[in-house]
Amino acid sequence: RVFGPQLVVLRVASSVWRQTVGRFASVSFVALIDVSEPTENLVWEIEELMVRARKTCVFIAQHDRALEIAAGSGARTFDGHVASLLELDEILAYTTDRRGRRRFARALRGKLLSLTTRE
Repeated sequence: RVFGPQLVVLRVASSVWRQTVGRFASVSFVALIDVSEPTENLVWEIEELMVRARKTCVFIAQHDRALEIAAGSGARTFDGHVASLLELDEILAYTTDRRGRRRFARALRGKLLSLTTRE
C-alpha cells in the first residue's frame, strides 16, 4: 500500500531494461519521462507506456532541448521521432539554476495534482 507519492529512478542492466519498464508500468499511476536525450530506447519506452500500457505520462526535458524537440528540428537522430510521438503532449521544461528548479518543481507538482483530480 502506498501512503504518499513516490518517485523511483532505476539503472538496470541492458538485458532486462524492457522487462523493468513493463513491470513498473503495471504498478505506476503516472510515468515521468525525461526526453532530453532522445534515443531508440527512449522511443521504445514512450511507445510501450503510451500505446501498449496506456499509461499517463508526464514528459520533461532540459529547457533548450525541449525547444529543439518541440521544433522537430532533427538536430539529433531521434528528435523528430520523439516530437511526433509527443505531438499532443506538453513537455515540462527545466533549468538547473535555483530559480528554474523551483519553477519546475511547482509546475510538476501542479501537473501531477491535476492528474490525480481527474482520476
